[in-house]
Amino acid sequence: MSAPDGENSATKIDSRATPEIAASKSFKILKKTERFYDDGTIKTILLYQQNGSLFSASSKHRYPSGSTVDPGHVQDKVLIPEESFCPEFAPGLTEAGHAQLSISYVKKPNLVSFNALRPHAIADQVSREAEICEELCKSHHANVVAYWGCQLKNNLIVGLCFTKYDESLASRVNPKHLNKEQFTVPDHYLRRKSKWIQGIEQGLKFLHSLGYAHNDVNPSNVMFKSSDDTPVIIDFDSCLRIGECISEVKRTYGWHDPQVTEASAKNDFHALRELEIWLSKDTSRNYQFHGV
Repeated sequence: MSAPDGENSATKIDSRATPEIAASKSFKILKKTERFYDDGTIKTILLYQQNGSLFSASSKHRYPSGSTVDPGHVQDKVLIPEESFCPEFAPGLTEAGHAQLSISYVKKPNLVSFNALRPHAIADQVSREAEICEELCKSHHANVVAYWGCQLKNNLIVGLCFTKYDESLASRVNPKHLNKEQFTVPDHYLRRKSKWIQGIEQGLKFLHSLGYAHNDVNPSNVMFKSSDDTPVIIDFDSCLRIGECISEVKRTYGWHDPQVTEASAKNDFHALRELEIWLSKDTSRNYQFHGV
């Protein structure tokens, strides 16, 4: 159901009321992530559950891995209604079967990106990614993740099902999560670099041949098949038709040119070149993009 004219289906709650959270035993942090802004400020974006409802909020504090969030830090609390992230199952889409669900990685909507000013943006993105994946699965490519369909609940899309992998390029070569300037690829991975870059390039060319650009190529969006070390491109929530505007889609900080506003093959190849530099032992690495 849509909101009445002039109203937002997401309900913003006065942040002065948030100390009440401290008294609630049902307050549970589901996810937290840091967001970097162009002016140099950093905020922690929070997704939490309370009394059966989902909320988005922010904090001016940073939280090391394993640390807890002080409920008193919570600001800008916003209720996230189900219809804002679970779109209706549309004709032409595929429902994943029970067999696929049992062995798949089920990608759930990223509610941390919820924006009360654009309450249906996440649901729209899920629908768009499902439509794109329907196109991709018609012509399977070894370097692009296989898609199995939508997970449904009451005819709403609650997840997208893909082949499951255990290791990303980032976790394999950079388990300490060092930033680009600090990171140096371990020697024993250097001989694999050429194969990895070539495989990613082939996957990107496949996407481009279908008229799409990925727009978010980075070490976390490349996974590995454990059986043969084949790199596989994942994550199509930033994928758009070549020529479409990308100013509203998610791209990873430090792995793209923020001045670029149009989806293109060139964006992907520039990011691939950044990966190649990142995997180099050259001490004078000249990164194109900075910040991570």
